[in-house]
Formats: sequence, structure tokens, C-alpha cells
Amino acid sequence: MSKDKLSTRLIRRTLLLLGGMYLFNKFVTVNSARKKKLTCSSSDFYNWKDLKVYYKVRGSGSPLLLLHDIHPAASAYEWSLVEDLLARKHTVYVLDFPGCGRSDKPQDLYTNFFFVELIRDFIRDHKIEKADIVASNLSSAVALMTGKYAPDCVGDLILINPPSVRETAQVPDFISKAKKAVFELPFFGDFVYNLLSARSEIDYAFTEHYFYNPFHDNEDLVDTYYESAHLSKGNGRFLAASLIGNYVNINLEHAIKNYDGRISIIEGSDVRNGGSNVHEWITLTPSIKRDFIPHTRELPHLEEPEKTVAMIESMLEN
Repeated sequence: MSKDKLSTRLIRRTLLLLGGMYLFNKFVTVNSARKKKLTCSSSDFYNWKDLKVYYKVRGSGSPLLLLHDIHPAASAYEWSLVEDLLARKHTVYVLDFPGCGRSDKPQDLYTNFFFVELIRDFIRDHKIEKADIVASNLSSAVALMTGKYAPDCVGDLILINPPSVRETAQVPDFISKAKKAVFELPFFGDFVYNLLSARSEIDYAFTEHYFYNPFHDNEDLVDTYYESAHLSKGNGRFLAASLIGNYVNINLEHAIKNYDGRISIIEGSDVRNGGSNVHEWITLTPSIKRDFIPHTRELPHLEEPEKTVAMIESMLEN
């Protein structure tokens, strides 16, 4: 085969591959949002650093800010079963982090301090006096660091299945930077992200990781998480890139040891590595209070909302 024919065939196959990726990415973008699970209006946004951040407020009483886990498929919907119950005694604030849900998804580097700045400014701009914070998984690190750097903004912390202190201290290295670079590639990065954020992958995550009961009716949750991951033409991949590159990580040891406020932890009784993760926190600060909700894993507030609310109220009162 001549060099010209070989080059022509290679070009054709490359174009076919790129065309296939483009069509697949386009299909995912259109198909993921067709059920319109995450609705909003133009008045539901907080303007922050040229970004639009979705949020809502309900109830009355002492301020309570709910922070969902940090990954592209997550959103304020994570609190949908508990926010009304908590709003009976509190003014409840929920938001979608940038890179998630209905908020803007800029092509930026996401770090812990990026989210800390957002929460600090959100509390100050809305003139909220010392908000208590309930945070889920990785957002626990954001809540802690916000309380550390802006103690005038944050009261008590209630952390649901907080992350490993050891793992969140991991810094970017050659391998994590290479993975980040892959996610940021045009066409191919979209393609890889869409494969890893497919509806089947999210369904598997709920069945095997998020929920204790594998027979729980997850269809509505899976549809909502799937839509969240792919809104804004799949630009959630830039948050995913920062996460996989370890750029959202931060060393929490000093903040845990020297935190001035109260910290309480709620565990899902069957979350994987949950006991060891919490042990790392309590080893640093023995005064941390902990409790667990039976027969739950990563998201007890979606599996057992009433029990979770009762535990949150008890921790706030005590």
C-alpha cells in the first residue's frame, strides 16, 4: 500500500472516529435533559464572580445551609427529601455548586478554596448571621475550611460521611495531572466523560455505593443525577477533571485540630470505609460527636430522610 493511500485511510478513520464521538456527545447532551428534572427560573440565581449559582431559600428560623457532595452529577436535589422538614424550624438555604446541576460550569480549575470563597461570599452577601452547615461527603472539607477562614460566617458543622483526611491530603502528581488533561481534551475528553457519566454508571453507583438497599426505587434519582451531570453541554467534565487531578483536595489536619466551633458527624452504618474515615477525624479532635443511621450508606438523607432530620435537629439542639 502506497504512503498516499495509507495517509488517506488514516485520515478517513480519524474523521469517522471524531464524527462518531461528536454524534455520541450530542446524543448524550440532548437525551440527558429530555425529562427536565432540574427546573429553575431566572430569579433563582446568585451572581458570583461572573457566574450564576443556583440557590433557593425556604422556611424561617435559625439559618441552616445544606451543601451537597462535590461531583458533577450532584446538586441541591440531594436535599430534596429533608429540606422541607428542616424548614419547619430553620431558614434553609440550598445551592448547586458551580460545575454541578443548574449552576454555571466554567472551564476553570476548581479547588477547595474556590468553593470556600463561594460559601463565605454567599453567607455575607445574603446577610446571614452565623449559618450552621450540614455538608455531605467532600463538601464537608469545604464547610470546615469556610468555618476556619471565615469564623464569623459559620456556626455548628454537621458532616454526613466526611471524606478520609489522608486521601484529601493527596496532591496533584504526574498521573493525576495526565488524567485531568484527558478530561479537558475537546471531543475525546467529552467522550470519556460521557462514558463515565452514563445513566447506567450512575444507576450502578446508587445500587452498589450510595444506597444500602439495592432494591430501592432509584429511577427518579438516577434521572436527576444523570441530567445534572450533562447540563451545560457536559461542561461538568471540567469539575470532574479537577477532582480526578486532586486539585479539590486539601490537608485538613490543622483545621480539624484547631476548629473553634462544634463538629458532629453522621455516618451511614454500612458506608464503605466510613468507620475508618470518621476515626481519622476523631483522632485529631476527640470532642467530635458522632452517630450513625442504620441500614444506610453514602446518602442517608435520601434513604432515611426523617431519621436524618431527627438526628440533625438533635445535634443542633445539643
